[in-house]
Amino acid sequence: MSNRQDLQANAIEFLDNVLDVSLKPRIIPLVENYTLDTGKRLDRTPPDEFLPDRSGMKSLLEADDNWLKMCVLYLLGKTNDSDYLEIVHKLSSDPDRHVQEMANFALQSIREN
Repeated sequence: MSNRQDLQANAIEFLDNVLDVSLKPRIIPLVENYTLDTGKRLDRTPPDEFLPDRSGMKSLLEADDNWLKMCVLYLLGKTNDSDYLEIVHKLSSDPDRHVQEMANFALQSIREN
């Protein structure tokens, strides 16, 4: 989320090294295009062309990676996407406290809009 391009490039390289091969095609373009090309920060709603399709979002929310779950939950909260309300509600009682908090953030954001 830094404005420095060298730090953004390092973060993308890190993601490329740690992400599962099946997730790279969905995550790397989102981060790469949204931060480096447009200069926009990730705390804004990304353009629709960078969002994973419905099955991709669902699979990220059901994955074993809590960090990815939190990223998707944050995105859903920022986009106020009520299509995932059932799974977000389920994640609000996830064993991981951070996932719970992000799910509650998403729920609150969705309900307010």
